[in-house]
Amino acid sequence: MSTTPLVSVVIPAFNAEKFVERAIESVLSQTYPNLELIVVDDGSTDRTAEIAASFDDPRFRLLAQPNRGVSAARNRGMAESSGPLIAFLDADDQWDANKLNEQVKAIASQPGCVAIGCLMRYESRNQKVLGITGQSVGSGERELIRHGKLMPFPLSSILFDKGVIQEVGGFDENLRFAEDLDLLARVSGVGIVAGLASCLGTYVIHRESASAQQLKSQPMTTRYVRERIKRRANDEDLTWDEFQGTYRPTWAQRHGDIVRALYRRTAESVAEERWAKAWMLGALTGLLGPRYSFRRFLMQREGSQHQSG
Repeated sequence: MSTTPLVSVVIPAFNAEKFVERAIESVLSQTYPNLELIVVDDGSTDRTAEIAASFDDPRFRLLAQPNRGVSAARNRGMAESSGPLIAFLDADDQWDANKLNEQVKAIASQPGCVAIGCLMRYESRNQKVLGITGQSVGSGERELIRHGKLMPFPLSSILFDKGVIQEVGGFDENLRFAEDLDLLARVSGVGIVAGLASCLGTYVIHRESASAQQLKSQPMTTRYVRERIKRRANDEDLTWDEFQGTYRPTWAQRHGDIVRALYRRTAESVAEERWAKAWMLGALTGLLGPRYSFRRFLMQREGSQHQSG
């Protein structure tokens, strides 16, 4: 492979007029010299396509399709791409200028590496930094990833070997959530998943995001992905309807779901500077889930130390 292989970047966009301009600019401003950018407008009804079409750059293409969901949009962009390396950037996130440059060098220096992520900063809609997300990846973490028990960094942070994604079948278009967890689990069965300790991008927290909108359905979908991974290891499979018919979360699982949802709502309230609500939700999160809250605090501190270092 060339020392500067073509990197294909795919931005799936649905009603993202408030964010898509910054996302596109962050890709086209990369210091890495050899890239292409494909924005897939997934049936937006706002000005997303108009804003994207205003960019005049030979590295950029805009595709349009009826609304089919983010996984279908990513798969469409990948099918139209040309590079051996590929990255997916959500339309409400953005990258630092040296993100791809650092990751291309890192993936080339690690034989067998098929995906490499990085830390990303949490940011509010008014561009206030709230914390750091992401973690280091060692042998223990890779085992958790293979079983669908860990998503160590946001999908927007990861640079992939495109051939490996194609080998494992791409994104599952039937999943409306946890499609990133599902994909990374399958990719990790082919090669090494690694992570950089550098913070190289921004993950925007807002109530209109897909993860915020699907907060109630996330736990069930995540458990479906994990159970299906176990079945597939035994050359079996599991449909969504079959899983729904037998799904009975334990009390401990329900409790954990509540704590994680409260933590997310606390972060959203902080991002929106709704301090009274943030204080109330934060106190409730700490009361109901002290271990989870403390662990997240330590992860934030570790990430901040990496960032300052």
